[in-house]
Amino acid sequence: MALLVHGLAIASALCSAAATILIRQGLGRSNAYTGFWLNLVVGVVGLWVATFLLVPVADFQARALPFFIASG
Repeated sequence: MALLVHGLAIASALCSAAATILIRQGLGRSNAYTGFWLNLVVGVVGLWVATFLLVPVADFQARALPFFIASG
């Protein structure tokens, strides 16, 4: 189990680093703020899509929603 967690953490870090590099390469004439917001929006949309696809509707609880929204 611990090996799986470590593997997922490394994979997540590598994906984040690759996304940062690719965004920097794609934004040739833009500034760092544009890259930051682009990375943030894509991450949030990806998180919401993954949540709606992977979590059963019966497990959604209204009292947990503010914490999920506040966490980004």
